[in-house]
Amino acid sequence: MARKKSSKIKRTCKQCGESFLVVPSRLKYGNPIFCSQRCHVEFEKLRKIKRICEQCGKEFERSPSGVGNGKGRFCCVKCFDEYNKKRKEVKCKTCGKKFSVRLSQIKDGRGKFCSKDCCSAYRRHSPEQIKQKFWKNTNKKKSNECWDWMPCRDKTEYGALFINQKKHKAHRYSYELHYGKIPKGKIICHRCDNPSCVNPNHLFLGTHADNSADRSAKNRHAYGEKTGSSKLTVKQVLDIKELLDKKIKYKVVKKKYNISCSTVYCIKSGKYWKHAIEMYKKEHSLENIK
Repeated sequence: MARKKSSKIKRTCKQCGESFLVVPSRLKYGNPIFCSQRCHVEFEKLRKIKRICEQCGKEFERSPSGVGNGKGRFCCVKCFDEYNKKRKEVKCKTCGKKFSVRLSQIKDGRGKFCSKDCCSAYRRHSPEQIKQKFWKNTNKKKSNECWDWMPCRDKTEYGALFINQKKHKAHRYSYELHYGKIPKGKIICHRCDNPSCVNPNHLFLGTHADNSADRSAKNRHAYGEKTGSSKLTVKQVLDIKELLDKKIKYKVVKKKYNISCSTVYCIKSGKYWKHAIEMYKKEHSLENIK
């Protein structure tokens, strides 16, 4: 089979004005506007911008792509190297010490500090500035209400306060601001169970054991169906308890619900699913009263 000849498309050169033919497949890579490379070079020569060298003062030409963002400032590499050798004495903003800086660094907005320590000391916030930052970002309400931290929070919804480029928890800073330093090995717990709250009346000092005890007392921990490893539901546990009260064997219950004999025994004794067994006892006590 003979291949079909692709019909060529006519185009006019942007430089010389002559018409030339282009294969349609060539249009995928862009619209051709020049008939030859020579026309392209001549067109670029006409577009060149005149510049003055910052070192020697000589006039030179550069294409538009070679100007801007620090480009096209020098006529040659020699002038660029000589300009970079030039230095200027500047005072450090923190300690006032004099030090030499390249002119290129001053133009870029650098060369303000003599060392990294001076730079970090200049950026360091004073205690008063940190206080102002804290109250500015706190939604303060009545003393018995939650004071929510307004700006950024972490994954656990605790408020994040940045002090001297370091991340601190907002509720911990609030406690230190009102009550003093936190002792080693102690944590700050919430009475309101709102992680973003920074109200000092809702905060108390404790340990991890105190925090977990407070969580279990308020039934905020995962139990029963809430745990990912549970195979049974509350309804199934109540049914198992009824079957066991009817003196049905463990093996029958085990096969029916696809659980181990030890699990069946723990449900019967009240070791597992305590909340479900309490519900079962309440229901049966009411039935007996009736």
